[in-house]
Amino acid sequence: MSNRAPFGIIPGSYYAFCDLCAARNFGHTMLVNYRNQFVCTDCYEDRHPQDMLMAVKENRLPPIIRRKQDTVLAASDINVYDPTTKNIYGEPL
Repeated sequence: MSNRAPFGIIPGSYYAFCDLCAARNFGHTMLVNYRNQFVCTDCYEDRHPQDMLMAVKENRLPPIIRRKQDTVLAASDINVYDPTTKNIYGEPL
């Protein structure tokens, strides 16, 4: 490995393990990725640019909105069910 000195010693440095591959490297060569993991240079990856995209908010209203009309029923429009004179189909008994 290119980041190791003879006999595996670099004064003032320490060994650290990669959180992804568990490889032992010197601490000064380790990086912190976007998931806040301590990783080696082989496992390091930048965050993908599309991870931070926001979806466009959809407008769910119809293009034309009308006010609800008040309905007026005439007396002839109302059918009253009378079980003594007619069956449920409106036929006489």
